[in-house]
Amino acid sequence: AYMKNIILTICILLGIQACHQNKKEQDQLLKEVMDIHDEVMPQMGSLRSLSKGIKLKLDSLEESSTNVDDQTRQKMKAAIKKLDEANKSMMEWMHQFEQIKEGTPHKEVLNYLNRQKQLIEEVRDNMLTSKKESEELKMSN
Repeated sequence: AYMKNIILTICILLGIQACHQNKKEQDQLLKEVMDIHDEVMPQMGSLRSLSKGIKLKLDSLEESSTNVDDQTRQKMKAAIKKLDEANKSMMEWMHQFEQIKEGTPHKEVLNYLNRQKQLIEEVRDNMLTSKKESEELKMSN
């Protein structure tokens, strides 16, 4: 009976250790996801401003007698669309992100968080790319 208790105690301790490791792994992955979100979330305002600025510039070019070529007009419209879509993708990501329910199996949690990390990286890349391209467009006009 004594040996059985020792084995049982060791099994319980190993189980607790495994749970602790799982929790640490989950917390680390969640932190990576949220760090990416926190890095680009503040960009939303500047994307909106850039979009609005290009729209105003496009409107004033079209209203004035300035001869604006189709290529420039198309570039401006494409930039506006990219900026607006990048902002929309962030809103959609935030809307679909869910807190993990207590008791969800470790593998399921990791799969979910890895997918969320991939999605938020795509959002970040879209936001940063559209911002960079739009700023370059503003400079060249």
